[in-house]
Amino acid sequence: MVVEPPPTVRYLPKPLPRRENATALLWDSARLTVPADCAIIGAMHTPPAAATGPWLAALIQTHLDDLAAGLAAAARRQMPLYRDLDPAPVQTLFVALYQVLAQAFATDDVGLVRTYLEQVTSVRIRDGASAAAFIQLVSISDAAIDQLIQGAHSASPQYVADALRHQRAMSNTIRLILSEINLRLLNRAP
Repeated sequence: MVVEPPPTVRYLPKPLPRRENATALLWDSARLTVPADCAIIGAMHTPPAAATGPWLAALIQTHLDDLAAGLAAAARRQMPLYRDLDPAPVQTLFVALYQVLAQAFATDDVGLVRTYLEQVTSVRIRDGASAAAFIQLVSISDAAIDQLIQGAHSASPQYVADALRHQRAMSNTIRLILSEINLRLLNRAP
């Protein structure tokens, strides 16, 4: 299944103000009403920034099993904690992670990811997993999601760039959360 970005129409105020003060209004094409002081400059597949998150969420949900299987295989190769477990339960853990990530993109709420990582990763680090290994898994996940975004051929180059920026911002936030959890646990260690 191909996940299409939602079409939008861009409007610019009339007359066009000086460049540094120019503003562009983006309207959903489903509610296609042109304000009296605006002109249509063309339809495009570049949604407002707020629509990038839900599109990324749908992309992740569409490829959920493949993403989780790839990350589970990497975790089993790189982390002793997961190496001895059967593949199915490890994949289930990563399905849950990607579901939380998709929900965070859909709602633009990083708190969901923070809560999940606090609950799951803290326990794993206390059990002997290294925070560095989790950060390596973030890099592997980034590459897989980036590939999906770049493979969205129906999206405009600007939309792909916006989606990649959004995804990388979330990824950097996840790395910071993991580092914070690790530092907190190190400071509590006897």
